[in-house]
Amino acid sequence: MAEVHDMGVFIISPNDKGGQLFKVPAKVKDATYPLTPIQWNARFCLNNPAIHTLSFGITEKEHFEEMKGIFPTTSPWSQKDYETKVKLDSFVHDDPYAAYDGFELQNDPSGINIPEVLRLRRLWKAYDMIDFAKYRYKTFKEKSHWFPGELPTQNNLDKINTSKVPAHIPLKELLAETHKNLYKVEYTLAKS
Repeated sequence: MAEVHDMGVFIISPNDKGGQLFKVPAKVKDATYPLTPIQWNARFCLNNPAIHTLSFGITEKEHFEEMKGIFPTTSPWSQKDYETKVKLDSFVHDDPYAAYDGFELQNDPSGINIPEVLRLRRLWKAYDMIDFAKYRYKTFKEKSHWFPGELPTQNNLDKINTSKVPAHIPLKELLAETHKNLYKVEYTLAKS
């Protein structure tokens, strides 16, 4: 809709929400080299003509220098940018289930945000981004407008409508595995 009205799209925090690109694992750094993951991600975003603004929460002096490496961007992409995307996309094949996104299960009766849990699993399994996956996983809240979804507890797993799940996908096991590895109990002190 923004493109129809010539408004453009404004992306907030693509470095943080896009994977905490300021502290990614070597696997991702190596794939985007000679660009940094932040530089490559900005070029990826700006390659879409509808996107006109990226907002970076720059907190360190050296981040300003890194931003200079974004330009010049080319549209269509340079051969190197295209090869980097192919390399990054190929990581999905490192896990037999990472390509399954579960979008047909949005608004499942379980209340679990299945596509998002699977995306975090993919980042963990295919891109070695477990720290980011844990960081985002702990923000799930049932009625959150930022990151809605129930956690895949056994009770919620039992409510999943598996009729839409491909037969070769062990969905409940994938969700349970993700919960086991990404969930950390957050304690809060009671007010006295």
